Amino acid sequence: MSNMDKVQKKLKGIRERQDLVLKPTKFLKETFTDFDGTEKPLNIRYYQVQGIFHLLLMKRFILGDDTGLGKCTSFLTWVLTDRGLLQLKDLAPVNIELKPDTFYPLSQPTQVWTGTKWASIKKFYNCGVKPTKTITTRRGYETTGSLVHPLKVRKSDGTFEFIQTRNLQEGDFICIDRSLSKFPEIKPTLPVPERDKSISKDQYIPRHIFQSTRESVAAFLRAFFDCEGSVTKGIIEVSSASIQMLKEIQILLLRFGVISSRGPKN
Repeated sequence: MSNMDKVQKKLKGIRERQDLVLKPTKFLKETFTDFDGTEKPLNIRYYQVQGIFHLLLMKRFILGDDTGLGKCTSFLTWVLTDRGLLQLKDLAPVNIELKPDTFYPLSQPTQVWTGTKWASIKKFYNCGVKPTKTITTRRGYETTGSLVHPLKVRKSDGTFEFIQTRNLQEGDFICIDRSLSKFPEIKPTLPVPERDKSISKDQYIPRHIFQSTRESVAAFLRAFFDCEGSVTKGIIEVSSASIQMLKEIQILLLRFGVISSRGPKN
């Protein structure tokens, strides 16, 4: 076995281990200077520990960071997949405790719509607890992400740029994806109907609707607008005491390329 083969074998072993521990050295800092100028303790994540062990084994090695990790959104964020609209938490493995800074296998194989193409998800990553920022547009759309999570913004000169949430300012124009991507082709198994005992302000759209076919989602929206809708001065409106219900209606309308506005009404 050549020396390179031995190194590769050790590298594979490092990637498979979950018990690596770094011993204190004079080269490893214990604090770092944050963006606000204060000194904070430096906590090494486990994937970074693995990266350092890689560096110790390789004569030449490039270690990249902050290229994807840390750019996270909340567990309740909706994601367009080949199984329909799912929340991030739906991609996580079930019946296990999720540890921070850890990769996990998916609950089932899934592809996600990137805005231009379908891409296969390889792992589910739990970044732990981080400071977040919620962005709300004038039409009522909302998204919550970590302070370094990038959002696509249209600039005044008509070009586009990804800007981290911490750097967004009031008046910026956030891009909203309303591309007519495909719906699931197989209808999901419907749960046994139960009488809805929740009060109006706590109601929400049944989760299987988000994973339904195009025809099923259209039928649901048609029925909802027939029951709760009205036309005022040529504007189609729906009213509900449930803010969550209206937010989810907005999301479903985007599947058909429809931009809507949400606001209070007496």
